[in-house]
Amino acid sequence: MKKSTFLAVIIAVFSGGVSNMLHADPITAPLWPNAGSTSIFTPTGWGASFGIVYFGGGATTPQVYSTRTDADSGAGFGLGNPLKNLGLELSVAMMDVSKRDNFSYGFKIHRIIGDGTSIGFGGVNLFHDKKKSDADESYYVAISHAVQGLPSGYNPEESKLHLNLGVGNGMFSKMSPYDTRAGKGRHGTYVFGSTAYEIYNATNAIVEWSGMNLNAGISTGLFSLSKNIPVTVTIAAADLTKYTADGVRLTYGVSGAILF
Repeated sequence: MKKSTFLAVIIAVFSGGVSNMLHADPITAPLWPNAGSTSIFTPTGWGASFGIVYFGGGATTPQVYSTRTDADSGAGFGLGNPLKNLGLELSVAMMDVSKRDNFSYGFKIHRIIGDGTSIGFGGVNLFHDKKKSDADESYYVAISHAVQGLPSGYNPEESKLHLNLGVGNGMFSKMSPYDTRAGKGRHGTYVFGSTAYEIYNATNAIVEWSGMNLNAGISTGLFSLSKNIPVTVTIAAADLTKYTADGVRLTYGVSGAILF
């Protein structure tokens, strides 16, 4: 099953750097996520709101049950206000950069519900050409929390420890036909989650269970051009167990946003 690198790098924009997006709002919640990603392939409770446009791209090598490198890219924007009511994030992804086709779409409705805490409901891999991709349409609910009482050693407005937990179908629950033929079963755990810990300024070490396998990596927001133009770089090792897939693979990506 195709892994969505675009999903991974866009997650990097909105699971990290949330404090940058909230600086213009009159809130006093003590700690928010830093500028690094807090997950790798899994969605979080954070999302884009009005005044945010984002973009990204990346690759996985080798692709699952293949020897080729696979790349994808995409972009999106936000509407609404998750502090006052709800935020809405809309996205489009090009699932095969080499052929410049096979587009899919996604959405997320999200709400900040407390100090450093946000919840989101969304869908990914929607309306794609099933003849060109085996990626499953997937829906999920996720909650994310920047742990209070553990301030960053570099920015007192940000937390050092970040937690994400969610449940979903599709990519979180259904193994690929390749896994089934390899005798690995038909279903994942449905539940996914990640933990990210700050190891340097705007840089996190991440461990994640995707619902299908274990992933680990590092993400940094040190390359951001400004507080209004965050840029996040993430590199990770995916499929670290034999639960699914045919071996460990490398994934990497770059994501960015413009905050108006």
